[in-house]
Amino acid sequence: GIKLAKLSSPQLGGWEKANITARIEQSQLILDQLVGELRRGKVELRESVVLFDFKHRASPSLDAGNLLHLQLHNVHTNDGLFFLNDKLSPLKGILDGNVTIGKEDKLIEVIIMPETKLTDFKLIFSPGDPTLLNPKLQFNRSAITHNLETGETKMKLDLEFINSRIQAEAKMDRNELFFMIQPAKIDLKAFGPISGVAL
Repeated sequence: GIKLAKLSSPQLGGWEKANITARIEQSQLILDQLVGELRRGKVELRESVVLFDFKHRASPSLDAGNLLHLQLHNVHTNDGLFFLNDKLSPLKGILDGNVTIGKEDKLIEVIIMPETKLTDFKLIFSPGDPTLLNPKLQFNRSAITHNLETGETKMKLDLEFINSRIQAEAKMDRNELFFMIQPAKIDLKAFGPISGVAL
């Protein structure tokens, strides 16, 4: 195969810095390394991925055999979930851990892998005290699916914190937000204040 030079480009996709290593092998453009820095966070590619197939003149679908496996270090939620930025702007926090991204037709699916952490979590709908506040949540396997055509987003979340576990499903489109939490035992003191009021 042909190894392409390593590229370093500032301001790539809104990132402050990106280092990329790619190669051409068997008529395919393969991304071997990606390290992107944004704000104080960093995103790293964990496994090589095919970006383009010259023989078929197409980008392969990010299906089960061609996924983006990324490691997140200190990544703000608005940066890590950039395609949901408008919808999730009230959600603030820092992500550390692993995610897998797949795309099929008009759907993007983000799988949040177990033990990924969300620290300094805040839900802020208006200036003043956050509606929700928690210093550290940990994910079990969770998924976010976004339809590029309709704008609909579905989330299946499984989160843990001290003495507690929350399993929830959410659905968002351009007009509404639907959220359902399964019955669970929650340590409200460990969960953190709601609307500035400690429980």
